[in-house]
Amino acid sequence: MAITSMLLLIGLSTHIMMSNGLIPYIDSGFVTAKVLDKKLEGVNKQLVVQNEAIVNIGDNLRGIRIAQLEAQIAEVRIKQCAWLRDQPGVAVSSYIVNSLQRYRFTYFDLVSREYPVPTCEELGLQ
Repeated sequence: MAITSMLLLIGLSTHIMMSNGLIPYIDSGFVTAKVLDKKLEGVNKQLVVQNEAIVNIGDNLRGIRIAQLEAQIAEVRIKQCAWLRDQPGVAVSSYIVNSLQRYRFTYFDLVSREYPVPTCEELGLQ
């Protein structure tokens, strides 16, 4: 009985010393704040890099969409000018007018300014 109690006491003392990091060269088994901060610092750096990549992708997509809208506005305006040239006195198709307005509104929402729609003369379609 005395030997069992003594072994239990030694084992318990050893366990407490190890868990508190009091025995050199043996890890306590718990994460310290210093180690955790170092790991979180690495994770935060990765998040910053990923966020920058996402912002760059967003900027690229925005630029592509602006170019698409400018091309669509020009295309619809050419159709509108051709209609006015070929059918003078006839009202322009509401589809053409609505398409042009929709593209212009979308452009405005994207860049916060109106797109300068070219005149028929500028397009060479008097």
